[in-house]
Amino acid sequence: PDLEGPGIVSVASSAFKLGYTPSNFWSEVCNASHRHIQSLGWDGDRLASLALHVASLEYDAEVAPNPNEEQETPPRQMRRDSVWRNDFFEVVGKAVPDQIQGFTPRAMSTLACAFQKVNIEHNHVFGLISKHAIRKAPDFQALDTVILLMAFAHFERR
Repeated sequence: PDLEGPGIVSVASSAFKLGYTPSNFWSEVCNASHRHIQSLGWDGDRLASLALHVASLEYDAEVAPNPNEEQETPPRQMRRDSVWRNDFFEVVGKAVPDQIQGFTPRAMSTLACAFQKVNIEHNHVFGLISKHAIRKAPDFQALDTVILLMAFAHFERR
């Protein structure tokens, strides 16, 4: 597919909800999103949403094989260390410093959760989220606070 602009997030969200998991599709989504993330063309909620879809897709593909299929070998699964996934989270990590001021509490907690799911402790990102979350503390709802604390606890951050 020809993926451009903020529509990438809508396409990715729909594909994720439908369980569409071909690695070549998600690789193309991630690669197409690099340019938009780097140009600061998305708000924090879009960026965090796509990051969570990419992280959850791999997590679900790894731990949830189809139990209705009998197979002699394990099901083919996306590798958690896929190059495109790592590249995507590297691009996201580099974009956060320039975009953190526009992040809502939900975007901060969602992005922290995405990094947790793929087990990438990006110290700079978590430091920025922590500082910004303290400034925005009155705006946080209970769910956002819990999600953020769970991500911090996963990496034993204080």
